[in-house]
Amino acid sequence: MKHESDKLNEVKVLDSNITFEQIYKSEYFPIELEEELKKCDVLLIPTLVERNEDEHYVFPEQTMNFYDYAKGFLEKEHISADICISDKDYKEFELHSIVETIATIIVNNVAFPFTINMISSYLYEKITNRNNINKKIKVNFEVVDGKKAKKIAYEGDASSFKETMEAIKIFEE
Repeated sequence: MKHESDKLNEVKVLDSNITFEQIYKSEYFPIELEEELKKCDVLLIPTLVERNEDEHYVFPEQTMNFYDYAKGFLEKEHISADICISDKDYKEFELHSIVETIATIIVNNVAFPFTINMISSYLYEKITNRNNINKKIKVNFEVVDGKKAKKIAYEGDASSFKETMEAIKIFEE
């Protein structure tokens, strides 16, 4: 039986139509935080999950820990980051998987390299703190450059994340 942790490093780069403007119009977007969130270069966005005929916007487990780390790391680079949901609507979905899922990130193209560095640093700390060299991760990005957008999906070894992501040329024709 093949297990999700047996997957080799996989990166998909696809055209996308998700932009910051679309996120601002989404049903989970907290209007009360609009002014603050519209200043952000990086937003963690929830995923719609259907369970037992109910739909909920959720984040992967440990998202709040990741968010705290991301916010602190990126602020040092003068990049603003936030989580795109109100406190009262925030929910985590626990997957109990060997593969750690990081929340979907919408990021402007200029901040993307800093976001890669931040995630790499976060993963390095997790790997060394838990002595887990073979950690697998899954992360999706929506990278926006003006009116163009690309979806980038990575699933594979945490230790290969930075090198793999830095090799991608997103908006080159």
